[in-house]
Amino acid sequence: MNKIKKLKQDYNKLVKKYKRSKLPSFDQLNQEFGIEFLAEHETELLARLIRHRIHERVESFARLLERFLVPHDSILFLYATKQLAENDKHTIDTIVKRLAKLIFDSLAIEMKDYNEKTEVEFIAKAYREWKKIRVNIAEIISKIQSSFDEQTQAKFKQYFG
Repeated sequence: MNKIKKLKQDYNKLVKKYKRSKLPSFDQLNQEFGIEFLAEHETELLARLIRHRIHERVESFARLLERFLVPHDSILFLYATKQLAENDKHTIDTIVKRLAKLIFDSLAIEMKDYNEKTEVEFIAKAYREWKKIRVNIAEIISKIQSSFDEQTQAKFKQYFG
């Protein structure tokens, strides 16, 4: 059997077992967190593996965004930060705090004995929260992208205008 197909079947068992938790579909979760990567791992603790994957993704975005707040070691982030308005920096700070909450919730679960229901509840909550946060992250990235595009066009006009 295809490993991804087996992973989907195992995940769908969790969905059925924990209907009240309102887990997203496999495809939704995969689209947001790339969980098909987990098909390479044999496990009895699928919910924990999925939580780990979510944790990694959330933490990577938290680390990226915090560099806009403290850009001291990167010219790229120093420049990008200069392009942001104060309200954008406030938005980034709020996003980082929301991501940090998910990270620490995940860590708290990690420190306890395995409890599948707790893992599943975290997955459902993290997915719902991520869907909201992702919109804010996309807006910030779009603003930064636009500022770079505007700068590039202005320099192009200086050279050839």
